[in-house]
Amino acid sequence: MNELNRLYDQDYPAWARQTADLLRQRRFDELDLDHLAEELDDDFFPEHE
Repeated sequence: MNELNRLYDQDYPAWARQTADLLRQRRFDELDLDHLAEELDDDFFPEHE
């Protein structure tokens, strides 16, 4: 588990800010893709729950 994964569980707002920063910087290899996909699914496709 990397630092961003831990941050998701410990400080969600910080995770979201860091994720946005990484996306803007196009540092895709550092993203927490599992949690990011989960958040997008929850926000945009609630029927998948």
